[in-house]
Amino acid sequence: MGMHANPLHSRVLPNDENNAQGKTDKSSSNAKIENLLMLEAEVRRCKTLRQLQFLIANETGKLIASRQILVMHGFKTPAIVTVSSLASLDKTSPTLVWLEKSLTDTAAKLPVSETAPADNSPAALTILDAKTSPGGNWPFCQALYVDLPLEKKSGLAKFVLLSERKFSAGDIAMANRLAETYAHAWDALVKSKISLSYLFTKKVTLAIAVFTVLMMFFPVTMTVLAPVEIIARNPVIVAAPLNGVIEKIEIDPNTRVKKGDLLFAGSGETAEDIGKCFSYLGDEYAVAGGDIVILRPKDVFNSCFLGYILNTSGSVNQKYYMGQGSSVYHIYSSSLRNLKIPLPPTRAEQTAIATALSDMDALIEGLEKLLVKKRNIK
Repeated sequence: MGMHANPLHSRVLPNDENNAQGKTDKSSSNAKIENLLMLEAEVRRCKTLRQLQFLIANETGKLIASRQILVMHGFKTPAIVTVSSLASLDKTSPTLVWLEKSLTDTAAKLPVSETAPADNSPAALTILDAKTSPGGNWPFCQALYVDLPLEKKSGLAKFVLLSERKFSAGDIAMANRLAETYAHAWDALVKSKISLSYLFTKKVTLAIAVFTVLMMFFPVTMTVLAPVEIIARNPVIVAAPLNGVIEKIEIDPNTRVKKGDLLFAGSGETAEDIGKCFSYLGDEYAVAGGDIVILRPKDVFNSCFLGYILNTSGSVNQKYYMGQGSSVYHIYSSSLRNLKIPLPPTRAEQTAIATALSDMDALIEGLEKLLVKKRNIK
């Protein structure tokens, strides 16, 4: 009786597939190394601690896949000082308050995961309790803590990566490498700050002393000034709470739009506004902003036809229920991939339908112009 290999557990790849897979792995590895070298160069160019903290929060995600990255710093108990994708923090935000408390409370219990790294590693894994979060449904509970090995005068600092998936051994190895790079730059910036502060203090003290002596030679009119402090009667802080994160950035800013691309409105003031689609058929140089979702159809599809079908009532209703948000609605490419549309089997049929619809649009537009012209004559 012949033996058959289980296709789920063993598969012999042809030489072409082996070569292609090897090239893909090598290309991915080279890209990661290139990104690491570029990030380390950016770290060395940081002039202030604030710049470094912002870079850690917003650039680490290019090397370690995560949903949110937080930077914490302090001399006794580290507090959150920077969050990825946020220019400034609202310390009163319920989610931010919960994150800081949860991260502080769990820090002493590390490592928690069965895949926790070795004792000499600055990185450690843990899991946040989503039930204690505001709303009880925080999705990114897998946390990778990375302590920065700083000198004593620099205080305590760490960066924390949050995700819905478990971090891999490769992620931990990369985090350890970055921890050394960030710590070295952090200590160097603290030393520079201390030196400049000492120099500045010495010069200011001397200048004040000279100024005081010179002022003794000038007559001063004696007056009495009452101290006054102006305060708001009913102060109100207007800020957006940290209650959500960007799902995924599909395109980089200023990505060039190619002929035939489908462009979707990624956000809008109402659920009906989001997901409006049109096919770009021009040859001019054009770029897309961060709120535009680009889908690039394969050659077997007619882009103009897809532009029409994706704006029909059936597609609009589907996109309506895919929208997320309250004051501003968003739709993501991961949702758009789930759209179900009627699709003619051949490109020729799609092209014929798209041509007929385009001719009808041109006819309607011509009639509207004619009506406007006649109204103006009357």
